[in-house]
Amino acid sequence: MHRKKRGAFALQHKHWTLEHLKKVPFSDESRFLLHRNDGRWCTRLETSENKLPETIVGCHQSVGGSVMVWVMFPWQNLGPLIPVECTLNSCAYLSIVANQIHHYMATVYPANDGVFQQDNATCHVSKSVRTWFEEHDEEFQ
Repeated sequence: MHRKKRGAFALQHKHWTLEHLKKVPFSDESRFLLHRNDGRWCTRLETSENKLPETIVGCHQSVGGSVMVWVMFPWQNLGPLIPVECTLNSCAYLSIVANQIHHYMATVYPANDGVFQQDNATCHVSKSVRTWFEEHDEEFQ
């Protein structure tokens, strides 16, 4: 489904010039782990290597070992870097859009010609988020 939507978007906008694309900031969120990864590590060792000190990985048990941020990437510069304090659900995402991005888009694109680009993450396409964007459609393309 996402592939079809991306293809349809590409066909619809294939005539766009660089000037059009300069008005399309995109956004994404990312989680950065402070202590390696939070999953399993798989390694393959020869039998003779399994006790060598350089092949042993220590454990570090801690709570709160990650930081999540949300950022916007417009053509002109780096947009706001917003720390995400909780799980990024529809409510948290709508808070970011309404309190941060709404003002930023109005400042960077005063003619309301910016096209806010987002992916199809569940929290981005929820009913409450879509409703908010529909209510503010004159400010966001």
